[in-house]
Amino acid sequence: MHAPERRHNDAAADAFFAQKRTGEDIARIRNQDEPTSPDLVHAWQERSENRRVAREILAIADQYFADHEVELRARVAEVSRARFRGGMLPLDVYTEPRRHALEFASRGYLRANAASPTSSLTIFRWLTTDYAQRRPDMAL
Repeated sequence: MHAPERRHNDAAADAFFAQKRTGEDIARIRNQDEPTSPDLVHAWQERSENRRVAREILAIADQYFADHEVELRARVAEVSRARFRGGMLPLDVYTEPRRHALEFASRGYLRANAASPTSSLTIFRWLTTDYAQRRPDMAL
């Protein structure tokens, strides 16, 4: 949106909200409202609860990762080397330690699936944080 259009919209919004409304206007506006359907209310509550659980799990996982990062990375590196020696693809050493911390944090939650990387963009971003900080393996 360009600046002139934004200024025009801001001016129109200010004029709209500055208007004095009579009691009849307010009553007419309220009569236009329809009650929200119970299905929509339930879906909103479900989504809100899932987000709350994801935030709680993420906070626990973040603290656990900060406290145990060295052990998690060492364990993942060991398993990754063993997989490679066994002819399998190695683990992703950047996201796997965070995934282990996330699994630890989500134990005991009934809605643990709310904190999966496929259902929460916040969780996905947290898991892939190391990719943004990763330096090249070789200097050119």
